[in-house]
Amino acid sequence: MSFFKKLGETAKNTASTIGAKSANLVEISKLKMAKNQHEGKINEKIAEIGRLVYAAHKEGVELDQEKLQEKYSEIEGLEAQIKEIESQMEQLREDTEAASKTAEEDTAQEPSQDTTDVEEKLEAETAETETVESGAEETADPIETTEATAEPATVKKFCTNCGSQLGEGAKFCSGCGQPV
Repeated sequence: MSFFKKLGETAKNTASTIGAKSANLVEISKLKMAKNQHEGKINEKIAEIGRLVYAAHKEGVELDQEKLQEKYSEIEGLEAQIKEIESQMEQLREDTEAASKTAEEDTAQEPSQDTTDVEEKLEAETAETETVESGAEETADPIETTEATAEPATVKKFCTNCGSQLGEGAKFCSGCGQPV
């Protein structure tokens, strides 16, 4: 795989990971809102129970156990829904963490064959350039040889990490920051 294909794949994977994380965060926010609504309903049911108890006490009558049991059941149902929501939120968080770890692992893979390919291409080009230059000197006119020797030929240098052309006297690659 070429350097640019790998770079493109890394960018694509990163974008996919960010998209998945964003979708999970939106879903978690929706679930938090639903959980808060259910908790509010539980508080309303508890207040209703309190009003029923107080009304019975104030009027001096016995509590209607059926109404109390109905409120208790509603609260238990809401609590079960909250537990389900919390479970869904936890699953989404785990999915988000797994996506992050996968993306980090994909990004952290060592450039195995790609770097070797770049180095081999650079060596071949350097050897070819040296061959062409030495052949040109052998077949050159004496006048041209004098001109050629008066101005030393500049050899292009390339980064062994990313293949970018290096500037004259560069100590670091301008493409990837690798020390030369």
